[in-house]
Amino acid sequence: MTTIDALNRTLAAVTPVASGLLTLFAVPQGEDGPLFVEQDDGGLHATLRIIEWSEDDGRRNIDSVKEQEVCFVPGPQRAHPHLIPWIQGWAAALEVAFAALSEQQRAWTGTSWNGPVGRWMPQDFVHPDVLRLKRPRAVRDYTDALLDARHRLGRMVDPR
Repeated sequence: MTTIDALNRTLAAVTPVASGLLTLFAVPQGEDGPLFVEQDDGGLHATLRIIEWSEDDGRRNIDSVKEQEVCFVPGPQRAHPHLIPWIQGWAAALEVAFAALSEQQRAWTGTSWNGPVGRWMPQDFVHPDVLRLKRPRAVRDYTDALLDARHRLGRMVDPR
């Protein structure tokens, strides 16, 4: 089983994830604490903070900050052999999704609607259900699984 320390190091290495008008941080539990907290059922949760930015005359301004504890690894998946590639693949997919969302958000600048980003919460960016899939084993496999599905990050990349 992958240790929580190894998973904490992995999550710390891949965050923050930023692209244009979005930045996602993993928030430590307390000052210099771990990123993951083990739950009673063995699952691993982390607190994520998303900052949405706007651009005004070349300056970035914070539009919104959302912070939420999310489940990264459900208890039954805790012994999964590919947790580190899952986290790395998630971060790579998130970069693609954030780039797409930033472009969509720029298209809405100056409108009365807050654009595509305002409706998403941190939990909407984490999809541990991919750990139940049989095929993903490597980073690229998890990235593809997250971006290909219309009910995962793929819905953010192609919002049709």
